[in-house]
Amino acid sequence: MLYFNATHRYVGALELSLREPVCVVGDLKYNIVGLQKIKLDKTATAAQRKREVLNAFLEILQAKGLSADALGIIIISQPGIITNEVGENYSSKRHHAWTEIGLKQYLREEMNIPVSVFNDMNMAAIGEMHFGFDRRLSDLIYLSSGVGLGAGIVMDGALYEGKRRAAGEIGWTLMDDGRTAEDALAMDGLIKRVEELGRGEEITFPYIVEMAKAGDREIGQIVYQTGREFGKLISGYCAVLDIPTVIFGGEYLELGQALFDGLNDVLIETPMFRPKVLPSRLKQIAGIFGGFVVGKDRIIQSLLAP
Repeated sequence: MLYFNATHRYVGALELSLREPVCVVGDLKYNIVGLQKIKLDKTATAAQRKREVLNAFLEILQAKGLSADALGIIIISQPGIITNEVGENYSSKRHHAWTEIGLKQYLREEMNIPVSVFNDMNMAAIGEMHFGFDRRLSDLIYLSSGVGLGAGIVMDGALYEGKRRAAGEIGWTLMDDGRTAEDALAMDGLIKRVEELGRGEEITFPYIVEMAKAGDREIGQIVYQTGREFGKLISGYCAVLDIPTVIFGGEYLELGQALFDGLNDVLIETPMFRPKVLPSRLKQIAGIFGGFVVGKDRIIQSLLAP
C-alpha cells in the first residue's frame, strides 16, 4: 500500500524580473501552495532585496502552517547566461540589481537548503514541455519578448543549453541595421518606434497595448511589422534546428492578434521548415512550473543517492 508523498518536501521557485519578482512554493505534484510578488522601489539596497525574497518564502510557508524546513530546495530563474553549476552568470546591467547581489548564497545560508540558479527562458521551456499547450511535445522552442528577448530550446525531451550554456540567446542576433534583435524588437525598441510617430505624449508599453487593442491604425501597423521581424527570426532558427513548434510568451502576448498576423504572414512564405507558432497558455508562470519540475527531480535524486 504505497503512495507518492507529495508533501514530503516543497519546492520554492523564484522568478526574477525587472518589474515584479515572484516567489512561489509548490508541492511535489506541482500544486501551487502559495505565491507572493515582490514590490520594491528601484532604490532598494541589495540587503533589502535579499531580505524581501527570504521573507516572501517564509510568509508563504507560515500562511500554510508549514515550518521553514518543509522547503527542500529553491530554484531561481533569472535572465542571462548561467555559466556553471556555481551559478556564475553573464547578464546585462539592467538586471544586476537582482543578479549581482549574491542572492543564491544568501538564501542557501539563511534557509540551509540547496539553491540552484537557471536561465529563465530554459525554465520556461521546461514548464511549457510539461504543462503547456500540448504535453506530448518533446521538441520545442520557447521564445519570449517583453523587457528582454530570449529563448529556451528543448530537443528530444531534454533541455539544450549549448557548449557555453548560451543556446537560445536569440536577442543577440544582428538585424539588418546592425542592432541586436533585443535592441530592435524588445520593449525599448518598440517604444522608440511608436515615439517616432511624434504624438507628443509619454509612450509606455501599456499605452501601446491599449492603442493596439483599440484599433489604432499607426500603432497596429508597427505591431504588425514587429511581428514580421519575429517571423524572420523564427523561420531562421527553426530551419537551423529543425524544430517544428515555437511557443511564444512574455509581455508581448498582450499586443494581440496584429503581432501574430505579421509573424504568420512571414511564415506562410517559408517554403520549407515552416514551424507552428502557438501563444503560451502558461504565460508568466511557465518558468515557475519549470522550476517545480527541476526542483522535484533534485529532491528525489537526493533521496535516492547512496
